[in-house]
Amino acid sequence: MEETLKDLWAASYDGWINVPGVDGVLYSRPLLEGESQDADRHPAYPPSVLHSHLFAFGAWNPMGELCSREHNNAAHDKLKARMKSVVFPDTCWVRHSFGFSKEWREPGFVVACPPQEAHNTRQTVLDLASEFKQGAIYEYEPRAGNPSVLLRKTAHCLMTSTVDADVLVVRSDRPPIGNAEPFGM
Repeated sequence: MEETLKDLWAASYDGWINVPGVDGVLYSRPLLEGESQDADRHPAYPPSVLHSHLFAFGAWNPMGELCSREHNNAAHDKLKARMKSVVFPDTCWVRHSFGFSKEWREPGFVVACPPQEAHNTRQTVLDLASEFKQGAIYEYEPRAGNPSVLLRKTAHCLMTSTVDADVLVVRSDRPPIGNAEPFGM
């Protein structure tokens, strides 16, 4: 199951809502095999992303097991309440987010911090993801010299390193699929 989840998560899109410098949804998608990484071919990420180390996670489908919409929505509501009590450094920002593909969509949060705060922020996010029985989180790092590409790492939490994956993602327009709609935040 972990190998299947690794592939599923590596191929997913990201939607981050109202990140500093962007009104609405900032979308990212995996760079296609053979596709150019050239900065002039993709829109640049805003400075709030390029000067940060970022993490994303949610509370749906614990350990990759499909749950009912009611169960998942209740878990997300608990995560939203829990996020209000989490103390991140003042230099961090937190926004609603969602991961999606044609077949699925899961709401969550993206947490951004200065690179020097990455270690502590990562641990806080891993602790939260563990609390909500998540198998993995996403971790994002800007690519030096290219404002259009991020390295997205699927990093195991309660699963094994089998789910770990490194994928280059680029900022993109809204994909023409229904799950790209930012509802239920």
